[in-house]
Amino acid sequence: MSNRFSSRASLPRRAANLFLLASLAAASPLLAGCGLELQIGDESSDGGPGTATGTGGAPPGTAAATGAGSGDTTATGMGGGDTTATGMGGGDTTATGMGGGDTTATGMGGAPPVTTAVGGGGDTTATGTGGGGESLPGKPTDPECADSVAYLAPIQVKTQAQLDALPLIHSAGDVAIDGSVEDLQHLRCLTGANIVEITSNSLEDLSGLERLQVVTNDLTVMNTQVLRSLSGLEGLRHVGRYFSILGNVALLDLHGLELYVEGSFYLGINGNPRLESLNGLGITDAQQLSVSNNPALEGLDGIQVERVGNFLISGNGSLTNLDALSSLTEARDQIYIGENRELLSIAGLHGLTRGALVAIEDNDKLRDLAGLQNMGEISRLHVSGNDALENIDALAGVEIGQLRLEDNASLTELDGLQDLTSIGSLLILGAPGITSLGALRNLTRAGNIAIHGTGVTNLEGLENARIDAELSVSDNANLQSLTGLDPDNHVLRAVWVSGNPMLSDLTGLEMLETVISYLYVIDNRRLVSLSGLDNLTSVPSLLVRQNPMLTSIAALGSLQTVEQELSIKDNASLPDCQAQAIADQIEPGTLTLEVTGNYAGGTCD
Repeated sequence: MSNRFSSRASLPRRAANLFLLASLAAASPLLAGCGLELQIGDESSDGGPGTATGTGGAPPGTAAATGAGSGDTTATGMGGGDTTATGMGGGDTTATGMGGGDTTATGMGGAPPVTTAVGGGGDTTATGTGGGGESLPGKPTDPECADSVAYLAPIQVKTQAQLDALPLIHSAGDVAIDGSVEDLQHLRCLTGANIVEITSNSLEDLSGLERLQVVTNDLTVMNTQVLRSLSGLEGLRHVGRYFSILGNVALLDLHGLELYVEGSFYLGINGNPRLESLNGLGITDAQQLSVSNNPALEGLDGIQVERVGNFLISGNGSLTNLDALSSLTEARDQIYIGENRELLSIAGLHGLTRGALVAIEDNDKLRDLAGLQNMGEISRLHVSGNDALENIDALAGVEIGQLRLEDNASLTELDGLQDLTSIGSLLILGAPGITSLGALRNLTRAGNIAIHGTGVTNLEGLENARIDAELSVSDNANLQSLTGLDPDNHVLRAVWVSGNPMLSDLTGLEMLETVISYLYVIDNRRLVSLSGLDNLTSVPSLLVRQNPMLTSIAALGSLQTVEQELSIKDNASLPDCQAQAIADQIEPGTLTLEVTGNYAGGTCD
């Protein structure tokens, strides 16, 4: 039976772990199997084009137009009129509100609506099924694009000839550029689309997309081999859902995105092996942001987010600091800073005042947590596997709901936690350099406390901490005593004492009368007695196992009730008769009774 806190694997990590790589990696659905489909609206189809015009004042009149099939639908409201236009099938829907009119345009069947508001006071709303809230800009006004059309069927092109066979397009549904396409000039009139995915192996830049302003759902540039620049996306101003730059072998920077892209979207910049800089990126708000596995990336300049939901900076082997994140003030959900092998400082996070889950993990050269000092509250903080971490002083004054300190090899003190008065969960794991819990003396309330793999000799420092749930003390090489616990801890939910090779008894638990769930005393090599449990009367599950020098369990003399399981097993020096005597003294009704593998000889009074 393994200790629930003893392994780092027991907590989901790597933010796949925390968080968002899966969603970002699947950022834009592939259009595989679509082929090259050419379905332009045909006015001869069912219903043909429908046109409705509403005029007049209050009460507002309503003009409704519906085009079925592939027809185009146009509705115009003037004055105070309300106008509703609906295009169904492959139809293109255009709604124009003038004056004080309210205009609503809805495109169904794959057509994102094209909406234009003219004049003052007009409210315009556009909704496309499956798309984001932003409307498509529509046809450009310059003569070069006069003959461009709204092309609503899915497009997947793999060759230049296939792309050039398309009409000029100003508004599109789903567009996938794959294979050997070398030139995007045939898309020069495209101003908006539902999804754009570029995975071509022959494009060196994105010239031809200069007029692209709006992608209502997903924009993906992924798995390209020779793409060196995003030039061509200078006009982009809105992405509705996912914006992903993934696995582009030759991409060096993000120049081409000089304008600020709007929308609270999911941004993923992942697995670009030569990407050195994020210069060119202008992002001020993102629902999720992932910058991961870009081994040449030296800085985060270009990310100017003030607010973010989930935020992941991971596996960027050349990144040394987070200074570019100084404008970040709010992390609504999760922050993961992990596996950045050259990261020296997270001071760039100094603007953060609050966080839900913050994980700082496996940053080999990180020496301190400066950058977190202004966070008034952190719901959950994980600091794990940072081999050079010397102190956590920056946590002074920070309220923490749950804290996990794990496998930080150079950490020798807990200064920084001296202001903690209450905490839901405190786990100090794999910290052989921690020899004192004295910094916790102001802690008065805790849910779970786990002290595992430390260098402490006793539990002094916890004398004021009322524990509401579980106490786990395991694998502490120098632990000689459990003294130091609050004497008011009469009832605990669970107690686990295991793998402490210097512990000779359980002195320090004298106050304990009832354990609500379980009490496990396992594999303490020098434990000779259970002294300290003298006042224990009730526990549903009691396991005393594999304590080879245990010779007396007389301290269990007050135990009356064990409702579920009693196991006194494989204690090589414990006389069987003592174990059986405890089994005989408890009230009948224990579901599982196991007394075996103990010393067959010995005498009992």
